[in-house]
Amino acid sequence: MKDWFLVGEFSKITGLSLKALRLYEEKGLLIPRERGDNKYRYFSSSQIEEAKRIVQFKELGFTLEQIKRLLTVTAEETLYELVKKKVAESKSEAIDLSLRIQNLESLLSSLEKNKQLTEEQRGVLMESVFEASLNNLKRRGVVADSELITQLKSEVDHFSEDVQKLLPEIRQVLKIVKQKNILIGPGRANTAASLVLFSEGYSPFDPRSFDLMPETFSQSKIFMFDVEYSNSDILGLLCDEITKKINFEVVAFKSPFLDILKDVQIKTGEIDFEKFSDLDPIVLEAPKRSGTRGLFGPDWSPDFEAFRTSSPEFQAEHNYRENEIEELYKDLVYKNLMDYINTETIRDFHGLGLLKTYLAGGQESAHTELQKTNGLLLYREDWLKIYMRLTGVGIAEANSLLSSIRNNPQDHSINSLSNSLEPVVKSSLYEAIPDLYSKSHAVSWWWYYKRTAILKALWKDSYLDSIKKWEDQHQMIWQEFGYKKDKDLYYLKA
Repeated sequence: MKDWFLVGEFSKITGLSLKALRLYEEKGLLIPRERGDNKYRYFSSSQIEEAKRIVQFKELGFTLEQIKRLLTVTAEETLYELVKKKVAESKSEAIDLSLRIQNLESLLSSLEKNKQLTEEQRGVLMESVFEASLNNLKRRGVVADSELITQLKSEVDHFSEDVQKLLPEIRQVLKIVKQKNILIGPGRANTAASLVLFSEGYSPFDPRSFDLMPETFSQSKIFMFDVEYSNSDILGLLCDEITKKINFEVVAFKSPFLDILKDVQIKTGEIDFEKFSDLDPIVLEAPKRSGTRGLFGPDWSPDFEAFRTSSPEFQAEHNYRENEIEELYKDLVYKNLMDYINTETIRDFHGLGLLKTYLAGGQESAHTELQKTNGLLLYREDWLKIYMRLTGVGIAEANSLLSSIRNNPQDHSINSLSNSLEPVVKSSLYEAIPDLYSKSHAVSWWWYYKRTAILKALWKDSYLDSIKKWEDQHQMIWQEFGYKKDKDLYYLKA
């Protein structure tokens, strides 16, 4: 048998379509290699077995993300061997189960009587909190490697008392959300919200897939998420009560889009947006179909009543049709979801010049953390990773330093950064600080963008009708959180 196969040959041998092979490549499951001067993409004969394993896992009902993790875990084992080993481990674990139950019953009795816990009981409690979070993540297909388990255990050990109190409070909020059929959006502004909402099944975002930092949860003091504009009062009051109760700021933002989405689905029936691949042309080619009007941000029409009756200054400021940026977007097709997130971050916070640089391929960088941003240092999370790697400090110290410099730039010079850094690196890290943006906030845009792209492609009339209905009812321009006509408020806290 040949050692190397072109994509078409490999497709015939494995029975996988070209479309499937492209998708698996995008997902990092089955990546062809370059061979020879012609730079053609080839698969090796050793990858035939990998392809068979992917097909086997798919037939068993695993998602592509789960398969990616399974391929790593089971690289040297058959499914039979894996399950056989798990049976042996379970039998061994069962021996300790009786003692564990006794410890938990003792802990429960102490909690019921409001007694002070022993050191051993506190250990059992923290382990139980960890297991509850871990099990939720497992049900979402996240955890399949020992490295993450070790990380999560370490982070639970370092949770502040306020963070430990937050988890059960948030679960009560989510319980009300489910009972009253209230739509909420993804976690916004920090990884804490993204991680919890994902593990509880309310958000499709696994923070790790965006290279976010779950460990920042242990440093968090704020938890943010979006909620329906019209049904936000009860959650807003509940969030305020939690904030006062546990000294941890919990914020729900009124989101007009969630009202609009619910109204559309009354007419169309429930839409399963996650059935659409993130790589679907409907999603990635939205800018090409309608320029900046294909994006989520300026997704409103000058024909809407609230826009036509707003001030000339407001209309001029928000008219993108004659903006130079329209020329950039009309031929743009995103390569992947991070491409969209990066483009929107640069467009909104860095301007046209850097956007052109990014679209032209970015710039050279020695930092591996910047591979997904074309070498540009855009995000707070990437800055932290680079600083931690180069100086050896932990997340708490790096996070505290960055926050301190950002909040009080006049009191901090470049000398605030570690002297172990090379002068050029030190200077570039320091100069980047004022323009850093939260990646955990930026990724929430994808949730909205994907839905608006699909709605405008397949249910455009219903979608635009629902937007007009909302604007007429509230006399506001809808753009993410809504604009009041006097522009005195951009986002609206529930």
